[in-house]
Amino acid sequence: MVLVGALSTHASDLEIFDLSLEELLAVRVSKSQSYKIFFSNENPPTDKSVNIGLIVPFSTYQKYSTELIAAAELAAKDINENGGVLGRPVVIIRGDNAATRELSVSLAKEMIDKYKVAAIITPGSSDYTMSIARDIAIAKNTPLFAPASNANILSHIEDNDLLFRLAPTNRQITGKLIEFLEKRKLNKVAVFHERDTFGNEIAGTLQSMLPKIDKKIVYRHSLSHLIDYQLFDMKMNIEEIQNSGAEAIVLPLRPQLLREFIKNLNRVWKGKMPVLLLPEHQFTNGDIQKSNRAVCAFAISPLQEIKNASILKSINMILKSSRSSYTSVFVNDIVYLVSASRLYSELNKLNFIQSLRKITESEQPILATELYQNPKSFYSKNEQASFQGGSGMIHFDQAGDNTVVGLSAIPVHQIYGSGCDKYHD
Repeated sequence: MVLVGALSTHASDLEIFDLSLEELLAVRVSKSQSYKIFFSNENPPTDKSVNIGLIVPFSTYQKYSTELIAAAELAAKDINENGGVLGRPVVIIRGDNAATRELSVSLAKEMIDKYKVAAIITPGSSDYTMSIARDIAIAKNTPLFAPASNANILSHIEDNDLLFRLAPTNRQITGKLIEFLEKRKLNKVAVFHERDTFGNEIAGTLQSMLPKIDKKIVYRHSLSHLIDYQLFDMKMNIEEIQNSGAEAIVLPLRPQLLREFIKNLNRVWKGKMPVLLLPEHQFTNGDIQKSNRAVCAFAISPLQEIKNASILKSINMILKSSRSSYTSVFVNDIVYLVSASRLYSELNKLNFIQSLRKITESEQPILATELYQNPKSFYSKNEQASFQGGSGMIHFDQAGDNTVVGLSAIPVHQIYGSGCDKYHD
């Protein structure tokens, strides 16, 4: 029996079930209309399939969402071609939340109630993840995986061991920032951030931790999300940063605001530029205009092992894109991880969370293809096998945070200039 999606009644909307991943990039979208629940007719849910929910802002951020859908579908395809979960196909149930919290919660509820999803992947902000967890997932006893939520507060909610994230926490990101500053002997730091959870946590942690290593924040300014960055004159802020003697500026900003800040910095700053540190930033073409001055800028981002970058190459090839986000790698890993946990639970008569904990507790990698082809034989020979994906090893602590996520200071080559190599690892 094939389960039918709950889309609008318009026949044209139903065609989205038949679109290829490449065609999804060209769908006409409207921010005022969500496609709600949809999936691929090439791999539809049935009463025997293992369904995994993926909530993305498709009608608002189409390219980003399509990358994430492609990452999930490629994992499901590989698993199914190698036997599925004991013969049961893995199916991705896609939900378009139009970048709204309210719709995220209602989509999660429908995925759980109608499609009996084994887990939900929510690659949105921490606020969205918090809403889905508190309003529906915990109450429905459904595991929730967050590949893009960084807020420290998520580590402290009462989640019945149901919330897991592969993305680094703001605490881990700040630790990498401090390590960078200490290694390069950058003692005076400015922070220019937005007045949101991300910016406040990064700035607050730096302010409390830097004095312990004889460094200090010499300037801090926050902007309300109500500010129109194109109307806001940053000249005075940049002059104040320069007068403070700052050697490095930490910028937890949205791409549009970051672009505007660097453009103004290039115009206003006199003399040698400071080092710019961009926490958890994923650059795409056009994010930053190339500067006519040397600007040493580094994005603090999850580390990608070269040998495991094949998923990004596959996505780029399918979508004819030049670059995909590392969140895609996390999404791809989660589909494998959920499927492996479900398989392990059925073989060993454990519940899903017990199985998930079991295969993320040791350091022996799972070889995905071999696992799905002959799982009983694989586990009989590899009792201590543990999950390893494109993002590397995954170990969850008691709060569900990934303790071994790799972070690196990656040069931003759009503006990385001569004289910057001394700051590079």
